[in-house]
Amino acid sequence: MLLAGDVGGTKTRLGIFSPEKGPLAPLAETVFPSQNYPDLETIVEEFLYASGCPVDTTSLGVAGPVRKGTVKVTNLPWKFSAVGLRRRFDLKKVILLNDLQALGHALPLLDESHLHTVNRGRPDPTGSRAFIAPGTGLGMAYAVSANEGYLPLASEGGHTGFAPATERQQRLLSFLQMKMEIVSIEEVCSGRGISNIYRFLKEAEKITEPAWLARKLLETKDPTPVIVQAALGKRSCPLCRETVNIFLEILAQAAGDLALTLLATGGVYVGGGIVPRLRKYIDASSFMNVLSRKESMSGLLRTIPVKLILNERATLIGAARYGLEMVV
Repeated sequence: MLLAGDVGGTKTRLGIFSPEKGPLAPLAETVFPSQNYPDLETIVEEFLYASGCPVDTTSLGVAGPVRKGTVKVTNLPWKFSAVGLRRRFDLKKVILLNDLQALGHALPLLDESHLHTVNRGRPDPTGSRAFIAPGTGLGMAYAVSANEGYLPLASEGGHTGFAPATERQQRLLSFLQMKMEIVSIEEVCSGRGISNIYRFLKEAEKITEPAWLARKLLETKDPTPVIVQAALGKRSCPLCRETVNIFLEILAQAAGDLALTLLATGGVYVGGGIVPRLRKYIDASSFMNVLSRKESMSGLLRTIPVKLILNERATLIGAARYGLEMVV
């Protein structure tokens, strides 16, 4: 029996899987608000007690760099190790991998109902694949062709510097540089990034914030879902719509940069918790126009497939698939 998990800054999703039923059919599954818990071990203990299922192996996709079997979650004060988890829960084997790396392992199990095509392109069956996922932070990873399949590999590309591509983005960068020492791409292309863009438009660009929205934002710890909903809902807010527009513009630029860096002719896959909510808002032609705005490489980028990953359980599925393959 395998305990698999998707450990993120906002949510931790745990599931129990068996070799017989496979990674798409958990025997038990629960989502926990990560910030309500002091550490991962407390969540695992609560989940295992509630499920009543004995496990001897665990495979976790974690939002952070895994080094020598130890990981510090990027947007949480959590640090844990494979050795520590194995001893604490009397496990035979503990596998830790980056959450976007786990997402890559899920891709062969995702059918078209779990994907939304932004650009069909002309996929190269042996070309590398790129993964980019804005959530609490910004995850990036890639997969290379290996052994008649693909080998997903981790990256921390979300922490590279933000390179503005327009005058307005240059003003956004200058605004954020007054508030923080380093402005990474994650600071403008994530849940936190949406909040930062909103503050820039409100404070520096002087776009009016409606009174009803100001009241809502005062009542919440996480402004991002409120801003996104206000952009998409019937009571649409121009400030929020413009926030989402800039966020998607920066996401498309980042996806294009990643595609060129990796020569990802096998496809670019956009995941994370934010993008599925914006699927109907995304204009494919505008997104691709920005993604492919790369001087002489525009034609090449137009040939690369671009797809949104809609299944919010994809990282858990990938961690489960990898874990089951390692122990069966």
